[in-house]
Amino acid sequence: MFAESSSLAQLLVCCTQTVQRPLPVSRFVPVDGKQTAFATEKEAVVLHQHKPLSGVATSPRSFARWSGKIRIITGIVALLIIGLIVGLAVGLTKYNPHSNIHPQNNTSTSASASGTSSTSSTTATSTAQGIRSDSSIAAILYSASQAPPTADNIYVFYQDTNGYIKETSRSSSSPDNWAAPIALVKAKAKTPLAAAIWGTFSQRSFFYLDANNVLCEYFWDQVWGPRNITQPPITVHPMSQLAVYLGELYPELPQLLLYQDTSGSLAFLSWNNNSNSWQTGSFGQSLDSLVGTGISITPYETSETAATQLQLFYQKSSMSLSIRTWNTGVWGSNDTNLELIPATVPLASSFYFSGSGNPVINVMYPSILEHVIVDYQVPADGWNTGGEVSVTINTNSSIGLITSQRFYALVGNEIEEYSQQANGSFTLTSIITTNF
Repeated sequence: MFAESSSLAQLLVCCTQTVQRPLPVSRFVPVDGKQTAFATEKEAVVLHQHKPLSGVATSPRSFARWSGKIRIITGIVALLIIGLIVGLAVGLTKYNPHSNIHPQNNTSTSASASGTSSTSSTTATSTAQGIRSDSSIAAILYSASQAPPTADNIYVFYQDTNGYIKETSRSSSSPDNWAAPIALVKAKAKTPLAAAIWGTFSQRSFFYLDANNVLCEYFWDQVWGPRNITQPPITVHPMSQLAVYLGELYPELPQLLLYQDTSGSLAFLSWNNNSNSWQTGSFGQSLDSLVGTGISITPYETSETAATQLQLFYQKSSMSLSIRTWNTGVWGSNDTNLELIPATVPLASSFYFSGSGNPVINVMYPSILEHVIVDYQVPADGWNTGGEVSVTINTNSSIGLITSQRFYALVGNEIEEYSQQANGSFTLTSIITTNF
């Protein structure tokens, strides 16, 4: 009996061997043909199959004598095998290769890390719901001078499978220390999302659509709560995407909220500081926008003193990615057309100064293969197709891009963070597991 148990234990040890295998994560392919590869490793548990152990034969003379005992022993061994297999299966099911990424896995910690307090109007979490497979992603960044001393400075928003918008956050100095997400407000299924910081830069807002396609804002200013955008409320096109700029980094620029109205025309609201309210703005002419176009807006300046421009990215009915510029108070009358892109793909853009002091704009969108395409502009040679980050994001999802050349993309049920390196390539730097 002891010999049989020992053999069984050895078999089960063999069945639980683990192996490590490299998984390709990001490969930036510039247009000039040079390739810079990046990789990370994830553990994979592989169950090795073995042939069953051979049975033990008994002689005909001893069969009658031992048959009863054999049946008892066989039954005991079978029960032991079943119990150990069930235990092994449960252990493998609970195994999570990213479990060390989320030490802050409780409601009180996440509330503290996200800047919420015990007086917040939103303290509940929905820990059992993962992310929608087609969720939009929005992300914001406080610079070191803007963030409160004890607060996280990177915030990512997404929608869970119950329809709630969730926020998770971390400090830029702790890439793997994401707070447990907070469920904030219920929205339309597959709502577009846009987020920004404002005011003294400790405040933040995200914009979304409710079940009736009404444009909504939810904001943080010591506590979370809703805020009416206009009275009466604005109903937008069911396929409308959203973009917002609230003056972060360049408060001299206008604060704009962009969407498509019920007719499918590109429209925007402009914040009026005198009346402390949103007012309907005008491009001066109707823009030829594709219904469901991606929308993104970013500031732009040619020197590190003051910004004078906003660059609006959208898709025309001809399928071309186009730019309309706001310059010193006036929208331009002509567009810059870049290239043909897949219909209604989400757009993300950011502005920064390179190490050599050149102003650079990145604009990103998913390719037809759901890879992330990066275009960029520098004053010396205009717009360039920078290449692609060959991470395959979820179909119909979006990209959250923040100004430090970092973007967030939905891959499976995880949000992956990619950061731009000194050579211009992007590599995986953090993972947010959303199945809390």
